[in-house]
Amino acid sequence: MNDFQLGQTPITQAQYKAVTGTDPTDHGENSDAQIDSVYWDHTDEYCEKLTTLDREVGVLPNEWEYRLPTEAERKYACRAASSESRDGEPQEIACNHDNADGRPHSVGQKAPNTSNFHDMPGDI
Repeated sequence: MNDFQLGQTPITQAQYKAVTGTDPTDHGENSDAQIDSVYWDHTDEYCEKLTTLDREVGVLPNEWEYRLPTEAERKYACRAASSESRDGEPQEIACNHDNADGRPHSVGQKAPNTSNFHDMPGDI
């Protein structure tokens, strides 16, 4: 596997809107919640726009780009140092159907895994 970097938390609705000018979610009440309900084309557009913006201001080297992690990279990040499909108990590491009260929650509110990634539920 090649080296890759991953953000500590998922992209929020506010971050997505700041880059694209749109918020395809229907949640509105919590802009710090994880972006969801987006198509692959939307995520690709977000990554391309953020790459361009960050290159223009010198934050991102020209040979780097933002993209979604591959399935293998995502699983690697979910597992952290564990050999299990996830690193931690579902209720402690992510908001899910059982503990979210049917609404989106701000990212980073649950415990991080041992690699310090938040909201990486793995195969819950």
